[in-house]
Amino acid sequence: MNEIFRSDLSEVQVRLVDLSEAVTEIMEKASMAFLNSDVRKADEAIALAEVNEEKALAIDELAIRILGRQSPVARDLRVLVSALRISASLERMGALAGHIATIARFRHPESAVPESLRKTFSEMGALDCALSRKLTAT
Repeated sequence: MNEIFRSDLSEVQVRLVDLSEAVTEIMEKASMAFLNSDVRKADEAIALAEVNEEKALAIDELAIRILGRQSPVARDLRVLVSALRISASLERMGALAGHIATIARFRHPESAVPESLRKTFSEMGALDCALSRKLTAT
């Protein structure tokens, strides 16, 4: 039983990394769509954001199933509770990036970014993507 428990915990961690990488991709595509009025990137980001929501829900369901079957304590309980919180935050990050892509999509063919703010939004997008990449950096 302990082997199954460890395997399940490992699966939660793997899925969190996958979710984090997906969020980074969504943010990058949404940022490009927003800055460049790129409908294709916007559509890709929107589609990925929907998949991202399903991935986060699957992580939550797995963590809750582990909590219900294994009744973990101490460190393992903290890991699972943290996983639930992290997956919620990552899902929200992806959803917000999806909203940015939607704005770019609705504003097409016009730019969603006024020329006077282009540099600011470009820097913000680059920082967001860089921080997101650090989540899974080894």
